[in-house]
Parts: sequence; C-alpha cells; structure tokens
Amino acid sequence: MTTTSVHKEKGKGKPLLPLIVAHRGASRDAVENTVPAFELAWEQHADAIETDIHLTADGQIVCVHDAVITSNGRRFVVSESGWDDLRQIDLGRTSGSPFQHVRIPTLAEALETVPPGKRIFIEVKCGPEILPPLCSVIYNSGLDTAQVSVISFHQTVVKAVKQQAPDFTTLLLCSFETDPGTRVAAPTIDYLLNVLRAVKANGLSTQDHPAVTSDFMQRLRAAGYDWHVWTVDDPQRATAYMELGVDSITTNSPGRMRETLNAWARQTH
Repeated sequence: MTTTSVHKEKGKGKPLLPLIVAHRGASRDAVENTVPAFELAWEQHADAIETDIHLTADGQIVCVHDAVITSNGRRFVVSESGWDDLRQIDLGRTSGSPFQHVRIPTLAEALETVPPGKRIFIEVKCGPEILPPLCSVIYNSGLDTAQVSVISFHQTVVKAVKQQAPDFTTLLLCSFETDPGTRVAAPTIDYLLNVLRAVKANGLSTQDHPAVTSDFMQRLRAAGYDWHVWTVDDPQRATAYMELGVDSITTNSPGRMRETLNAWARQTH
C-alpha cells in the first residue's frame, strides 16, 4: 500500500477517492500561503494544504512562493533578509476585506493549523541547504511524518531529503513543455521513471497537462509510484483525473473541488 492510499476511502471494486489539496491554502478566496488561507482550506473540507517554503538569512523557514518580495516600494530577497524584517510585510487585501493585515507565516505556524488526520505538502523552493532546519521543524511539530510530504522540482532536493530523512514521503514535481512542431511533450515518462528511481522519490506530482494520459499513469503505477496532479480548478479536468485514479488533486478552490469529488463519488460508489 502506498503512503497516500492509507488516507483514502476504499470499497470492493470501487476506485479510491483522491485527496483534495488546497494550493497555498484556499488561495482563490484568501491571501495565499498565509494562516487565514490554511484555516479557510480546512473549513472548506480540504484533506491537505500545500505551501511553498524558503530559508531566511537567519535560518527561519517561511511560507512564501517568490524568492523576492516587493512591498511598499521595498524589495526583499528572502534568503538575504531576516525574519524580523519579513514579518513586517503586510500581505493584506484592500480595506474592508476579511483578510487585512495578514503576514508571512513561518512553516511552524502552518504546521500548527494541520488537524489530526489531515496532511500538508511542503514545496521546497530553494536548495538542500534548507533541509536540516526543515527536518527539525517537522519533527518538533507534533505531526506524524505520515502527515507530511516534501515536494520539489529540484532533483537534488528530493534526493537529499531521502538521504537525510528517509521516513519522509517525497514527490518530484513535473511541468511539461510541448514542442510546437512535433507536438511531443517533454519530459517523457521514460525519463521521469529514470529520475524517480535515481532520487528514490515516493511518487510524481504532475502539472495538469494533456501529456498525462492513461498510458502515462499506468506505467507510473506499474513502477510502484504515487501520482498526484496540480493545479486543477476545472470540474471536468478533475473528474478525468479521478477516473484515472490520481492520488490527490491540488486546487485553488478546495470547497468547490469537494463538491466535484462528492458528485463523482455518488456516481461511482
């Protein structure tokens, strides 16, 4: 049994239900990668949240997507900035919004929002230098390691996670580029399978893309890997991935995706 499947509903002869992962929290309705976005995701019945992390100059791990932040005319390079400066940045929306004056959280604060039985997908946006403090924060969070997946586009990061913390679930992130002449998408499944073996990842998290076909999925499954997809907000695309047996669907709108999943489950279960 894969790490992800233990959290899914099962029925004899019935497809497994995928996890709904809130992309940077409930990012369509709240300020992404903030505590209010994570909390709203849980209110919208997400199974998991996803967040991006960077390492600050003073060794703090913060939840933010971009390596460089511009706020009120000031430019902050996260890796060169201290936590005292970064936490002063106001990410809030306009006056009257319920999301005024929200701040960049630390990963520890994000982990504190994760309820029992729920999960978090942590995307490492920098290099392997973040791993020692990352392992420390996760181990000190009180969460079971089965609730945590570390994900990255960087092969070096995924490989290093497995070397330093082999009990963590790791996913290699994959985006595709299609050659305009041949219409062939890269990377190919052959290439990806070789990389997954080399970095010892638990699975692959693919971009929502036509390259992800039934044959693609079957070859991935036959090799023993989990399969996840991001970022999907369209109900028809989501349903197609559910039919293919995806392990999780990352979405900006977990509440709406929950409705789609429930409707699909009623038809198939």
